Amino acid sequence: MDFLHVLHHLFASKKGRMKEAASDAEERLTLFERNLEDFGRRRFLAFSFDYSKLKSGKALADLTALRETIMRFQATITDDLTILGTEEHDDEEILAELKRLAKTSTEDIMQQLLTEGKREEGIHALFVRLHQVLMAELRATRSILARLERSQEVRNQLKALYDLIGRERMLYEPFMRNNSGLLKDAKEWVQRLVRSALLEEKFEEKFEERKEEMEDKVARRMARAMAGGRNKWRRIAEKIFDLLLEDAGAPFPAEDAGEGPARFEALIENDNDLRRIVEKAIKSSKAGEFSVSILMKAFREAYGDGRFFDDLTMQFYT
Repeated sequence: MDFLHVLHHLFASKKGRMKEAASDAEERLTLFERNLEDFGRRRFLAFSFDYSKLKSGKALADLTALRETIMRFQATITDDLTILGTEEHDDEEILAELKRLAKTSTEDIMQQLLTEGKREEGIHALFVRLHQVLMAELRATRSILARLERSQEVRNQLKALYDLIGRERMLYEPFMRNNSGLLKDAKEWVQRLVRSALLEEKFEEKFEERKEEMEDKVARRMARAMAGGRNKWRRIAEKIFDLLLEDAGAPFPAEDAGEGPARFEALIENDNDLRRIVEKAIKSSKAGEFSVSILMKAFREAYGDGRFFDDLTMQFYT
């Protein structure tokens, strides 16, 4: 039994039950942890057909070695290819699916994981996507092994497979021990989410005693991201800033030099006003659903730092 079969049972089909080995709910968690380790092996093996090796021809120079690499890659997913069923997929279909999944953003899933009331939906979406990725990789490895002599077809699939490994890594980021993303300080409830999804239990979001602490940590990381050049969080912060200026009546004439900025900062301090503006900014920037309370905290911290918005305060005056 492997983790792909667990995903297949939980998120792809409700027909029948898994093999007896997977009836032990705790084993699902063990298989999940093993899959994280197996991904590290897949990623390492994929370096043997990275862009430079494909371009130079080195990746396809030794077909015996390539076959061994792809077989080892395949074994990190499953040893049971019957999970693919009897449906045939031609090379173009396999290649198109690899490319589609490699280009599909994971931001919507990460936003759900960070949004209260959406976390259970987010972990479900993550595991559904992961199932799609692993199935696509498995189909690709089967196709590559069957067509090793067709160098151009194999080269295209290897390149797309390498790209997909990069996207797969993003799906694992919340669970990695060295995670440096926005979910770095939320490991406790991420682990609880995984457990609830794999054991088919209801996820309880009631952790009020730690909620504010975790939100504060995520908000601090987000505030730093708002200073990190042109990124998503900076763009949302600038949109919030512009909407605040608009509400405060900027640009302010010289005779309003004191009261104008005071109105601007009063909007930031007022929870109702800032919440309204943050919600509007999220909607207009098409950022998807996100925790408004965390964004409010992040923006206040970023603005309070001062240096993040020095270049924007020139818009205060006429």
